[in-house]
Amino acid sequence: MSCPSQYVIKKPICDGIGNVFKSFITAYSVNEYTTIECNPDFVFGNYDTVLDPRHIYIPNENVVSEFMYTSRLLVLKDEEDEQRHIFCDENAEVNGCGNNNCNYHYSFCRLIDYNYRPEVLCSKIKERIGRTIDTIHFHPTVVEMSDKMEGELGSHTLAISVRTWSSFHETNINRPYSADTYKAAISQVLTSHPEIDKIIISFDNHSVEREYIEYISSISNVLITVLHSSEDINPLQHAIIKMLTLSKCQYFIGNRISTFSELVFWFSKCRIQCFPLF
Repeated sequence: MSCPSQYVIKKPICDGIGNVFKSFITAYSVNEYTTIECNPDFVFGNYDTVLDPRHIYIPNENVVSEFMYTSRLLVLKDEEDEQRHIFCDENAEVNGCGNNNCNYHYSFCRLIDYNYRPEVLCSKIKERIGRTIDTIHFHPTVVEMSDKMEGELGSHTLAISVRTWSSFHETNINRPYSADTYKAAISQVLTSHPEIDKIIISFDNHSVEREYIEYISSISNVLITVLHSSEDINPLQHAIIKMLTLSKCQYFIGNRISTFSELVFWFSKCRIQCFPLF
């Protein structure tokens, strides 16, 4: 007996982990048979290295596959009455999920992307996305490494995601992200939250690592951990491990227009206190 139609997240033009996981969560929350296409052309590589096989697409002639993709964390039709439009760009269009056969699930008049305030999200959406995240099964390597990092977190940890736009997979991006803006936010958060006992930092480019370590050490005695990769994990695994680790912290500094920052917020179940920049 075949299962109902499966939704498959396909390889798009823009395919950072944030967009892929936002698509996956959007689809998986309405169809338990949602999978991700295993495509070596994904910018970070195949998703079978970070997810359990149950979430990876395997062609089956007996199952109808509906391919879809969205850069949004879409609101459902039956959530419209409880959720107002909170996207930072009021003129942005809600263009569905790239497949008219699947669009009937979703709202075309509400957007909630790039939001880090749980109080403006209706409970129905928070509960749906939270339940969906709870049913995502990760690859054993990702689970082992993220569990290990979680065990090293302090009781009041500040997570920082530093974006320089010099990452290996991004080119021709001109956004004025300044180290001075990050430093001012770090200083402000440490001053307003003296209980912070540890800082854990993710960099997209480690050439600026020393600058940040020296700055933080000059203003605080807080313990600092930098999330480095290792030879036994690939770039996609490293990115997911970083995201899961940061999501377990109590406070978070990261740039606002970032799907990586969004994943940190949502995988924290909207509990992490965010200080979005830019």
